[in-house]
Order: sequence, then structure tokens, then C-alpha cells
Amino acid sequence: FIFAVILYFSPIIGYQLDKGNVFNFGVTLAPLIISFTEFFGDSIKRICEAIIYVVTCHPYDVGDRVSIDGVEFFVHEIGLVSTIFKRFDGFFVWIPNYVLARKALCNIRRTGMQGQRLECHVDASISMEKLQSLSNTIKEFIKSDTKDFDAVSASFFDLQQAQNRIVLVFLLRHRFNFQDGVQRAERQNRFLLFLREQVTKMDI
Repeated sequence: FIFAVILYFSPIIGYQLDKGNVFNFGVTLAPLIISFTEFFGDSIKRICEAIIYVVTCHPYDVGDRVSIDGVEFFVHEIGLVSTIFKRFDGFFVWIPNYVLARKALCNIRRTGMQGQRLECHVDASISMEKLQSLSNTIKEFIKSDTKDFDAVSASFFDLQQAQNRIVLVFLLRHRFNFQDGVQRAERQNRFLLFLREQVTKMDI
């Protein structure tokens, strides 16, 4: 392509070619074309890969909360070549889009209802009746709070013999995703405060 363009414009730049020296001209120009391709080829490939990733895949919008390599960011600015992310502490991170195209990215805002695992460690000497009563009370609390929590909940026990403890595990399903971290923390704290209140009341 580059060679054809040079041949087309060669009369304009003052270099006249005839059938006799076209071959010699091409042989002379070949190393330049190869060097140009090797130098810019990878950059052009990355730019095309970045544009295809942002325009075609459309993995996020400005303001979305995303998780990349286990680190959560908010999308601050989207460009064709790169994206700027903002952490909770205000730290900005610039990442080329061709790099993002090769990573596993989770868009938290576009995710449905999410849940979390919470544990309550108690002494192994606590009676099974008390633990079962605590589990039922927590389940009723989750079912009654239809505004923030999903009615579907689960709990099970795990025995840690080395520490002589029983672990009561709750799978707490929220009715929202975790895009808004403040609201998630408020729901979680309300659940934990209720759990603490019940543990104190039952003398567990």
C-alpha cells in the first residue's frame, strides 16, 4: 500500500519513474517499508484492538464501579486508546484499552443482586439448641427485611476443632448490587448489629 502511494505521488515530488527503474526503486525502498511496518505495526495493532474493545464490547460507562485484578475502581474517563479509573482514595489510574481487552473485568453496576458470606465464631460448648435458635432468628430477620435483603438465605455450621470453636456461617443475599459501597456497608452493619444483639440476648 505504501509503495503504491509513493509511486502515485512520485511525479509530484519530482522523481519520475519509468518501466526500467521501477524494479530498482522498489528494491531500494523495500527495507524502508519493512522497517516502517515493524516499527509502527504493533502500535497500529494495539490502537485497533483498543478501539474495538471500547466501541464494540462497550464493557463500562463513566461512573461504573469495576473490579480489575481484584482492585475496585470507578470509571472516570473513557478514551479510544485508554481509560482513566479513580480509586476510593482519589488516586487516578491510567490503563491502555488494549491491556484491558486482555484482562478479566467485572462491571459491578451491571451485575445483578449480590451476596456476601458472614461468619459468627462461638465457643464449642454452646448448646446446639441455642445455635439453632440463633440461626432461625437471623433467618426471620432476613425474610422480614424485604427492602434490603433477599428472602432466600442459608446458614450452616462449621467446627474448628483446633480452636474449639463452632462457626455459624450466613450467606446474606442483598437485593441490590454493590455499586454503592456506602449503602452496602450500611446494610451489612445493620445486620451485624442485629446479630450482636441476638448473641448478647441469648448469652452465646
